Amino acid sequence: GLMQVERILPGIDGIAFHYFTDVDVVRHRLVRDIIKAYAEDGD
Repeated sequence: GLMQVERILPGIDGIAFHYFTDVDVVRHRLVRDIIKAYAEDGD
């Protein structure tokens, strides 16, 4: 999935990655909570 994409695609011109945090989400509480849960799982 996403881990493979991060490993395989970074060298391709025109592909970039941006990493969001819960601070970046201003539109919907659910999206913010999902991002926060993933961040806490990585700790």
